[in-house]
Amino acid sequence: MIGIFGSKNSFGLTQALLIQFSVWVLLDRTQPRLLRGLAIIGVVGGAFLIKAAIAVGAIIALFGALACAFLAFSLGPFPPRSRTIILGAGGLVITILCGFLIVFSDELLQAALQFTGKSSTLSNRIPLWDVAKKMMESYPIGGVGFEAFWQQGNPYAEDLWRRFQPARAGYNFHNLWYQSAVDLGYIGLSLAILTVAITAIEVMRWVLRSPSPTSCFFFGFVVFILLETPFEVQLFAQFSTFMAIFIAAFVYARKSRERREVQQKGRRSGHEISIQPAVEQSR
Repeated sequence: MIGIFGSKNSFGLTQALLIQFSVWVLLDRTQPRLLRGLAIIGVVGGAFLIKAAIAVGAIIALFGALACAFLAFSLGPFPPRSRTIILGAGGLVITILCGFLIVFSDELLQAALQFTGKSSTLSNRIPLWDVAKKMMESYPIGGVGFEAFWQQGNPYAEDLWRRFQPARAGYNFHNLWYQSAVDLGYIGLSLAILTVAITAIEVMRWVLRSPSPTSCFFFGFVVFILLETPFEVQLFAQFSTFMAIFIAAFVYARKSRERREVQQKGRRSGHEISIQPAVEQSR
């Protein structure tokens, strides 16, 4: 069932993305009926497939993302200042809960497998992160080079492949920040944090200004990515669907802000023009 996705985690993350797409297409009344009907299939099919993938981390992050997005979607009747407070408080609670569950996702998965009578050898991320820390100490400024670590012949990579990935290809540190620091050093890590932070802030401002199905989807997607960054590497890679959507989130959020600023300027200009004759008449 993994097919072209290459790994169970990638398969589960893709189904989580499918469910998010489908949910917000289904809730968007401006979409054609045929597309909303297909969205129902996407939700049901995605739920079945993500369960088959047994991707506990992706499922928890999906629930956290949808919870934050639904919370933002329900803020329409509230004034802007109240939206910020409600979304901030609710998002913090949801993030803490999901972060706790994701930290113990391997234990939850193992318990689920034992409950169903199945067994599975779970990959341990701690050895990966220990090696990443050693690389960061050895190459702190510019890193080892973009995607230069996971190359055949590198003794560190060969050892980790031998323990976790016999195919000797297609592996990572299962942590976006460690992966960025190893590849590009603290300079690259700083740029990665800055990029993610700016995008997250821009999208959050968008959803607070205008909580629509479109803005709520992108907000939920960014939350999903943030919840997954400590345990998966979905950004800053070539031909990555997640990276393309992340860039789109920033572009659409920025365009929305620019349109709003133009409208506000137009309203102020119109108001000035309307009061100018009265001022001239009084003179």
